[in-house]
Formats: sequence, C-alpha cells, structure tokens
Amino acid sequence: MSKEKYCYIHKNTPTRLSCSSCGKPICTKCVRPAAIGYICPDCNAETKSDKTKESLLSLFHTIFQALLAGIVLGFLFNFVKKFGMFISWGCAYLVGFGISKTITKNSGFQNRKRFIAIVTAITLISLVYNPISLFIAGVDLGLPSALMLFTIYYISNIMNLISIVIAVWAAIRHLKF
Repeated sequence: MSKEKYCYIHKNTPTRLSCSSCGKPICTKCVRPAAIGYICPDCNAETKSDKTKESLLSLFHTIFQALLAGIVLGFLFNFVKKFGMFISWGCAYLVGFGISKTITKNSGFQNRKRFIAIVTAITLISLVYNPISLFIAGVDLGLPSALMLFTIYYISNIMNLISIVIAVWAAIRHLKF
C-alpha cells in the first residue's frame, strides 16, 4: 500500500491530488484548475504574475505597432489630402481602419473601453501631429512654431475636422475583439 499524503497547506487533510506543476499534495479546498490537471495556490500565483508581465509587454508592442502604422498612414494622408475632399475623406477612413485593424490583429485583450481611448489618441497623433510632417516642418520653422501652425491649420479648416472625425469613427467602428 502507498503512504497516505496530506495537503501541504491543510496538514490534517488527506488527499490523492497533487499539483501538476510542482508535485506538492493538495486537497480539494486548495486545488486550482490549470490547462492540464490542477495546480496549487503557489503555482497559480506565479502563473498570474507571468501573465500580467506578458500582457503588459503585449500591450506596449500592440500600441507601438499601431502608432507606427498610424504615422505612416497619416503621413500618406497629409500628402494625398490636397487632391480633393473625397480623396481626403477616403484616406482618413483608411487611416482609422488601418490603426484599428493593427490593434485588433495584434492584441488578445478584451477591455474595449481602454482601446477606444488609445485608438482615438493614435489617430489624432497620426493625422494632426504626424511626427514625420512635424519633423519636416520643424526643421524650417522650429518645433513650437510647427506645433502651433498644425493646430491652427486643423482647427480652422472644416475639411480637416471632418477628416479627423471620419478617421476616429472608422478606427472605433472597426475595433473588434
């Protein structure tokens, strides 16, 4: 006969279960479901902390990729918008679509409200304060003057405001999890 095992937390509780990760004996009060078998509370805490670190890294990676895609698409939008209002609005829609698809494809997150704010911020940065356009204008004018000029230009022109609204709407509309 085998020696009777007792839970490592509840010392007086006999058990036949053991942690599939570390092998410690655990009772039915301590057991936590895992992908394969059951794990103890200690291994469960380690798994949660690893997932939190991994999800923060994935969140940063996703935001970086969306910002990079938005900067490139926003620069192309600023180049193409002088060809007419419908072309401008179509390109604005593509900017929002591209940003939201980049985030949707690269993230496994379920918190849609957090991503609505992130998508809106990335879209505004991509269209209004595009780093490539700011760098080009900042070389001649200086960065503070370029920021002020971009802000006044986008606020004073109704076509640009409509383009921003279309891009943000498209980004939020296509954000799906």
